[in-house]
Amino acid sequence: MGEERGKALEEYFELLKMLENELKEDFFGGESLGYLDIAAMVVAFWFVHVQEVVGAEPLTEEKFPILDKWICKLQDMDVVNECRPPKEKLLPHMRAPVEASKSAPK
Repeated sequence: MGEERGKALEEYFELLKMLENELKEDFFGGESLGYLDIAAMVVAFWFVHVQEVVGAEPLTEEKFPILDKWICKLQDMDVVNECRPPKEKLLPHMRAPVEASKSAPK
């Protein structure tokens, strides 16, 4: 399982780096929130919650400073926060498959 997790994290880092390389300004479309930001935001916030559920911390300011800054900007926007599900309701749904996989026969 450790080798599989390591490989999955490596692929995950590569995908995050590709995403970060496309973020040239404050937002993907320039100076204001756009459609690509909204689509990428779903993925970014999912990553943030997954790292909490699995106990990993791959999306750090040190590794991905541009993405981290972008996520912080999004988290400060009322329009974004109004559309996000509450963390306390989302995390149990994300934890269920992780816990099920831990108790599955090997």
